[in-house]
Amino acid sequence: MVKQREGTPIGNEAISFIQNEWNSYNANMESVGRPPKKSSKIPVRTWDVPSLFNTIHQLDVGIEPEGKDPTGMGISEIRRFADEHEITRAVIETCKDQICKLPGKWQLIPRYGQTIEEVRVANESDTRITSLNKFFKRPDKEHTTKQWLRILLEEILVSDTVIIWKQEDILDRVYSLPIIDTALIKRCVSESGQTPSADLEYPDNIAYQQVIKGRVNKEFTTDEMIYYVRNPRAWAFYGSSPVEQIILTLATGMRRMAMQLAHYTDGNVPAMFLRAPKEWSKDQIAEFQLYWNVLMSGDFGELSKGWMIPGDIEPIFPQKETLKDEFDEWIARVVCYAYSVSPNAFIKNLNRATSEQAREQADEEGLQTRKSIVCEIMNLIQEKWWGYEDIEYVLLEPRQEDSLKQTEQDNINIRNGSKSVDEIRRMRGDAPIGAPNRFFTTNGWLAMTEGDIDKMDVFQQRILTDPDKLKESNSSENTIPVSSE
Repeated sequence: MVKQREGTPIGNEAISFIQNEWNSYNANMESVGRPPKKSSKIPVRTWDVPSLFNTIHQLDVGIEPEGKDPTGMGISEIRRFADEHEITRAVIETCKDQICKLPGKWQLIPRYGQTIEEVRVANESDTRITSLNKFFKRPDKEHTTKQWLRILLEEILVSDTVIIWKQEDILDRVYSLPIIDTALIKRCVSESGQTPSADLEYPDNIAYQQVIKGRVNKEFTTDEMIYYVRNPRAWAFYGSSPVEQIILTLATGMRRMAMQLAHYTDGNVPAMFLRAPKEWSKDQIAEFQLYWNVLMSGDFGELSKGWMIPGDIEPIFPQKETLKDEFDEWIARVVCYAYSVSPNAFIKNLNRATSEQAREQADEEGLQTRKSIVCEIMNLIQEKWWGYEDIEYVLLEPRQEDSLKQTEQDNINIRNGSKSVDEIRRMRGDAPIGAPNRFFTTNGWLAMTEGDIDKMDVFQQRILTDPDKLKESNSSENTIPVSSE
């Protein structure tokens, strides 16, 4: 006897729903069907936020509450790779050096129609610029501008994130801008998957929490802290640094370095064997070994001489393989490419043209990008906590170390009108001579504005009537030094 299946009947309503769906499908075989009805009241989310994201304490920001990030690594592990892999650490320090050697300053955003002289006078007389330049000499009241920028770049290049906290004085003014360790800050999300706004009521306005030893130490809103991510992604709450992007290559490189180190510390293969004649006994071999060691140990003068040995003794060199090959260069190329730095220092010599082209391309792709990131962060700080809309931070281009190349560049800038003669003279530390801004065309020199036409006529008249005054204007007492700010 067949036993009937037991269970709870699905009900007449469910049967009716299934029958209607089946009838609709049979009526139109090409139908795509109807989408399921909304099952929850949760608003639209920008990404799939894990459950209880705000409740679970993240001891390491790189690890998601439910499952790890794509690399499966936290901030501490990423930093370990950046510190212990020598090539990566050297490249990171090079990136920081490239930015820190550039002079930076706050300046007014030039308005249309302003002359170069008017912009210069406005910048020198604006007290807000003076105040900003003074504050950013020591942004966190501990480190200089260059040191503070190195800390900022270290966080950006390794963890892809920099966190800047606004420390206020008793009058609620900006007192200092310390950079907080990224691994200590946990981000919070709203129901939409975004960073909570500071305009909400507590605790819904909490955007960041500092978690130390598993306990919440401090809470912050977006008005109190800047959480800058260099490489944000729509499907994740954290960025992706170059270290994370080449993590497998770095792991391979570190094991390669460990193998090379073991060759000099734990290796048991000597540099050379001497094949003794077949008729020699064990005692004769030991006697010759002792004799050879006495001759070849310690005295470098004797080692440089030629020595006679029995004719049947043949040297064998077991270490024929080299400790550095194309694989090491490939690892260096990958690291340099990730940071857009020229790999010339780690690879075999190239011809000069190819080497210079590779360096210029790396500078264009990497240095310019890092410059824009630093300027963006500085301008974000100023706009958020000072609120000046007509002031910007700029990193100036360094002057060429080759005087001939710099002269050629200055000549090009003058001819195309991007810089005036007086601007070039100020950059060199010379006094201005009153030359108007102009550019070169096929018909000769033309003034930039109508006001400069009169200046050009006066300047040309000075050259014709009294050229000695131009020499006097370049005297040492009138020299205007270039400011490092």
